[in-house]
Amino acid sequence: MSQVMIYSVERRDYLFYVRAAFGSRDNRRNVVRLLVDTGARSSVLPSALLEECGYDLENPLRRVRIAAAGGVLQVPIVEISWFNCLGTNIQSFEVIALDLPRSSGIDGLLGMDFLTKIGAIVDIEKMQISARQN
Repeated sequence: MSQVMIYSVERRDYLFYVRAAFGSRDNRRNVVRLLVDTGARSSVLPSALLEECGYDLENPLRRVRIAAAGGVLQVPIVEISWFNCLGTNIQSFEVIALDLPRSSGIDGLLGMDFLTKIGAIVDIEKMQISARQN
């Protein structure tokens, strides 16, 4: 039976932010600040950090084309050993490797792939996200 947990999020203007952690190839814990992005199909982590953590971006699982401010980019998708956010730990989680502008103040994006998997409900007024815990 699953239980619903409620998590507070950081809000700045109209944007929500969360902290997440993921495992490097040698299982070190890396903490990142992510923008909750219900318009993003996939979660995004910084390519430079993924490379530092031992993930091979030259030989990814596959590449996808995404529209960005500078045009269409072809970016790698890699499988990280584990990903933990909003009380949920997922083993072997696929992410897009992409460096966002430093001026954004975020490391990456928490996309619909993760939010859907945990049955997330985003409550704008209360500044919180509810998630199913198994």
